[in-house]
Amino acid sequence: MPPLKPAAFDLETLFLPEETEGTPPACQRLAVACLLIDGEQPVFFEEKDSFELLKQLARKDLLLIGHNILKFDYEVLRPYWPAGVVEELAPRTFDTMLELARYTRKWHKLGDLAQLNFGEKKLENSREAPSLWRNGERERVKAYCAHDTLLALRLYKLGTPYGKIRVPHGSGVREILVSW
Repeated sequence: MPPLKPAAFDLETLFLPEETEGTPPACQRLAVACLLIDGEQPVFFEEKDSFELLKQLARKDLLLIGHNILKFDYEVLRPYWPAGVVEELAPRTFDTMLELARYTRKWHKLGDLAQLNFGEKKLENSREAPSLWRNGERERVKAYCAHDTLLALRLYKLGTPYGKIRVPHGSGVREILVSW
């Protein structure tokens, strides 16, 4: 069986948790999702495209990569898809946040990891994305979402098959050896 092709995935929601009375991610609704298959251009999916997004994510040749993808992104999408889909995707999913937590016992923000490992900042504050989307700044949100997928993909590649990842540690930085 050929190796799975890396494909980074991220989404932005229409609402923040406090805008939906602190409800779980499934109540925050999809604004836009981005799928970046390694070596290809990013593809965007809006709420009305959720079934097409599912078809792409269900491709058996893809390793789905994301930061907090299992506990957030998939949960936002759960109401759009038939029962059991999230569980079907999970074995082919690499969650950079959860994988790094196995090494550090802490959850690290993608922005912190990008700054430490690539010298880059995220394009936007994730808490502003829902209001930007609702206010018509959709291209700006898409660019932000695409950049986050690229950061997750680069972080994954940095640790493949053996790599060093810099993570925040107290008031400094710690370099950890990873193998994934």
